[in-house]
Amino acid sequence: VLADPQTKNANAVSYFSQYGANDMKAYMEGKENLYGVILGDLLFNSEESVWQKMKPALNHASTGVHFFPVIGNHDWYSGDNAVPGSETFRKYFGPLNYSWNRGNAHIVCMNNVLPDGTADADNYSAGFSQEDVSWLEADLAAVDRSAAIIFCTHIPLTTCRNDANYAKVRTLLGQFSSVMNLAGHSHYSLYRFHTDHGGTMIREIVHPAACGSYQI
Repeated sequence: VLADPQTKNANAVSYFSQYGANDMKAYMEGKENLYGVILGDLLFNSEESVWQKMKPALNHASTGVHFFPVIGNHDWYSGDNAVPGSETFRKYFGPLNYSWNRGNAHIVCMNNVLPDGTADADNYSAGFSQEDVSWLEADLAAVDRSAAIIFCTHIPLTTCRNDANYAKVRTLLGQFSSVMNLAGHSHYSLYRFHTDHGGTMIREIVHPAACGSYQI
């Protein structure tokens, strides 16, 4: 699991490749069929030229891992655009909401960043649009209730509690036998438990930022 590489220029991509990707690849050597998730903020309000460099820095040849990315708040803002949008993320890394199965685990990667539409990268809220909730409901409807759900978001689920759709998402997830929320965003490690709205307890694991001190 990787969170918040936050590469905002070519130097940052170079540092990530040298001190992040290379270390991962060395550690993964000899292991096969490895999958991982990147919990958002792959970039940092970056020009598209930086996106072009970061995509190969994250691929299997560079890291030894097949990574599945989640969009983060800084991925919504590209230096080439005056307003936030997901077009650049989708161009280089794929859809905002998707899922796949591995054994008895159903892994969901989902957007929970709601930009306000202005150019200010700090103007967003944590939560789920109605479109996102409808997608999640349809996705989970096809999943056996005995499956373990790994719910991957950029912003921790705790931060979404004031969102109008939080209770709906919590109820949908609570139908399953085991639920875990993997998140980044906060830049530090944290472990929480969600017992609200009934249903299965959700374990929330917040991962520290991969960018460390190279974000220059």
